[in-house]
Amino acid sequence: PAGALKSIMKKRDGPPRSEAEGSKKSLQFVGVLNGEYESTSSEEEEEEEEGDSSSEKASADSSDSEEQGDTETSDEEAGEGECEPGQECEGANVTLPEPPEVKEKHAHALPRFELSPRMREACLIVKTHLGHPGATKSKEVLASSSLVLQEWFRLSSQKSSIPDTVANHLLAFAEVSPALLAHVVNLADGNGNTALHYSVSHSNFHIVQLLLDTGVCNVDHQNKAGYTALMLAALAAVEQEDDMNVVRRLFSMGNVNAKASQVG
Repeated sequence: PAGALKSIMKKRDGPPRSEAEGSKKSLQFVGVLNGEYESTSSEEEEEEEEGDSSSEKASADSSDSEEQGDTETSDEEAGEGECEPGQECEGANVTLPEPPEVKEKHAHALPRFELSPRMREACLIVKTHLGHPGATKSKEVLASSSLVLQEWFRLSSQKSSIPDTVANHLLAFAEVSPALLAHVVNLADGNGNTALHYSVSHSNFHIVQLLLDTGVCNVDHQNKAGYTALMLAALAAVEQEDDMNVVRRLFSMGNVNAKASQVG
């Protein structure tokens, strides 16, 4: 940079290298780099202070040749060096903004998840029906509702269900419509169990957390045996502190006493 060249050239009139070499060399700790001490010698410190080491001269000559035509090397002209557009110069400090393509690379590192065409079509049909709750279900609506239910329980309610897969689908349902998201999250199978019932029973607490995060999960829903997910949580295996925090959250959101009295 221009400021660095100016600083180096001003120091070329200092005492000769032999004076610095005459000093006794001793190691000193000057900082920590990556968890380890970085050492230097008093000789190196004196050379840096006096600005007269041969390495500095070589660096200056190398910088002169590399930046020829772009940076002026005289004392007066070095202070007047101009920065490229988009750069911020302040004395010898030059700040280069992060290229937009780098930010975009991080932001779009993973491909965006999308529902399969068949699943998306079924979701749109169910969404339309949800907007007309009193309407009679046509064969198309019944078929679409069945497909959505089967796919939802397949991906969310197994012992081997993957949280990331569930999260992607929840986002996709929400993009179709908030009403569809609430409908799918609270779907119940033939025994009255929801994805929350199954996730608690399987101790899939990451998925439980995702369901609670939607803000539309009915934690007090009873299955046909009269059990809520809260009651099943009392029997679930909870080993990690993070899992216990999810259970506490589940209990804080549900009406434990009222449901227990109904079952008992």
